[in-house]
Amino acid sequence: MIILKIIEIIKGLFSGSTDDKDKMLAFKVKCNKCKNINEIKVLKTYDIATVYEDDQPGNYMLKKYIVCPDCYNKIHLEIFFDKSYQIITSECDNGELLK
Repeated sequence: MIILKIIEIIKGLFSGSTDDKDKMLAFKVKCNKCKNINEIKVLKTYDIATVYEDDQPGNYMLKKYIVCPDCYNKIHLEIFFDKSYQIITSECDNGELLK
């Protein structure tokens, strides 16, 4: 019984926690040049910044450059989120944000 508990603890150390999905957001971006669909994942605590200016539309902001692996097109993605990480506005240059 104790050995099984120790094995479960060791497995927990090497596997991702169940909270990882709550810490990340995933988006699909379609390249305008080659039409390839790229999936990106961003961390809420690292990639998304808090907005402090009152003239901005949301509470959080993501600015990301994605390079398409097929045609090397540089796609600029800018998204504003509310407090619950719902998209308020989005802008995608050289690509299209798929919902």
